Amino acid sequence: MPEVTNSDFEVGVGLQPSKNDSVHHMGHFWIRWINPFTGEVSHRGYWPVLDDLPAGLTKDDTRDYLCNNKVRGLFKIDTAGYEIEKNEPTHKKMHWSFTERAFMHLTLWHCKLPDGASFKLSGNYSCSEKLHNTDNCSSWAIKALRAARKEPSFIHCDRIKRLKFVEEAIWG
Repeated sequence: MPEVTNSDFEVGVGLQPSKNDSVHHMGHFWIRWINPFTGEVSHRGYWPVLDDLPAGLTKDDTRDYLCNNKVRGLFKIDTAGYEIEKNEPTHKKMHWSFTERAFMHLTLWHCKLPDGASFKLSGNYSCSEKLHNTDNCSSWAIKALRAARKEPSFIHCDRIKRLKFVEEAIWG
């Protein structure tokens, strides 16, 4: 087994800006990390439980509903983030070196899925900044990264539910 050093604990994020999201028109933000032992890249994202939405909503209605209401949320293996990285040249990525402790805290606590599961129910999802105790993809990811690093100001952004503000905070 290769020797692993603290500089080998790479954690990052991916972003598809909403202006480039031709499917949902909401954009997407996810956590990604590289396993220092295997080199495998893992992705986690936060999503609404779609079964909680009222029946018959169009894509535009779904977006409006999620911007004004809350539903149960879940984090999961983010196949959408993986596919965006693989196929969309307009996506953005950023990574940081984490300490081993912060890396383990993130991957084995905040993003850990039960054995054999591809998702885990967690909290409530909403894009509304007025609905407290809710997250969307970017606020969930930033809160998890901040908690793992024990740095409340990591990715300094006051509006972590708005991708354009998150994008500016990370990429300038």
